[in-house]
Amino acid sequence: MVAPADFRQALRRGRHGGTKHLVVHYATDQTGPTAPLVGFAVPKRELAHATDRHRVQRQLRHLVADYVDALPASARLVISVKATALGCTSECLRRSLVTGLRKVGALEADAT
Repeated sequence: MVAPADFRQALRRGRHGGTKHLVVHYATDQTGPTAPLVGFAVPKRELAHATDRHRVQRQLRHLVADYVDALPASARLVISVKATALGCTSECLRRSLVTGLRKVGALEADAT
């Protein structure tokens, strides 16, 4: 996701669920795109060094790929990263991601 309007829709009109390491914002729009859109927000105020921001974003991008197929085609998903995500392993981030996706209703309770 790169369009500011898509980010805005997910952040303002969607549901959100937070965990210790990230916040998941989720919105669906019936007139939306034909495939789910996923974006990441890794602010400088949370992770000051660019290498840290990119590392966490790469980890999350890899993890989200496993769950994109479970999202409806009109889904817009924005994952906002908190500073505590920097010290997490990939498994820790996966658990936070799954918890956040379940909180917003984007993932069934039995899916892992």
